Amino acid sequence: AGFFEWQRIYGGFGDDVAYFIQETNDEGYIVAGDTDSFGSKESELWILKLTSIGNIEWERIYGGSDNDYLNCIQETSDEGYVVTGNTYSFGAGDSDILALKLSSAGDIEWQRTYGGSEEDAAYYIQETSDGGYVIAGYTDSFGAGGSDFLLLKLFSDGDIDPSCELVGSSVATVQDTSTFAVYTSIPPQPTGTQPQSTEIFSQETSAASNLLCEARPIISGAVKTEGGIGLEGVTITFSAEEGTATTDSDGGYSHSVSYGWSGTATPSKTGHIFSPASKTYTSVTSDQTDQDY
Repeated sequence: AGFFEWQRIYGGFGDDVAYFIQETNDEGYIVAGDTDSFGSKESELWILKLTSIGNIEWERIYGGSDNDYLNCIQETSDEGYVVTGNTYSFGAGDSDILALKLSSAGDIEWQRTYGGSEEDAAYYIQETSDGGYVIAGYTDSFGAGGSDFLLLKLFSDGDIDPSCELVGSSVATVQDTSTFAVYTSIPPQPTGTQPQSTEIFSQETSAASNLLCEARPIISGAVKTEGGIGLEGVTITFSAEEGTATTDSDGGYSHSVSYGWSGTATPSKTGHIFSPASKTYTSVTSDQTDQDY
């Protein structure tokens, strides 16, 4: 027990550091970290896809004109990968969270930044059961002061909400690198480390959560005649520039509004009178169903 199955080193003439490794569905491995051996600056995102015995299938760096750092990579259900870290090349502030969705070959399918005017970074990303992603990190741009926990729930394309100013874009480039695996011969050695008791106690905290980008509530319902037949082509106008919805062939409609929206929804169609003539809403924070006329 304790012997190596295989051991290898990967890198160039600069500093190269791996931060994350995961076994992949093909029994190989995906490895992620930073490199200054390859690329044009101090730190590039570096990803290697390895076989089950450590041979390199592909290797690539990702980044922009400034330093970029990678903290986590996960294989996704479509056999691609999702990556997160932080970037000084793109975004709104000092450092922004960077997320990349890669194909199984390492090509970029989409890329996003998230953050404010100060330093924001991510340490972990995971695919969720609904096909989206969740990111955990910290923010200096938002919160109660100093650095606060930051959690982001993303749609499958990396967006949060169309009205959310937290989401930005990046144009990270992809380059192949030229490292190769080198066999090493480090012998395993027993250590004299002994377990020690600690006196750590759990403590209650008084942290409060703050929503940065709230999900848009959905207002839905149907417009029908007095005989109960759905009325197609009715325009429902939402005040305060929240847009319009048009009923379908069954008279149904569905429309999202800004979180906390207050205003009126007014149906209209030439030659028709509606009851009620409009509906009034105050501070909408959840979906409103059965909003019928």
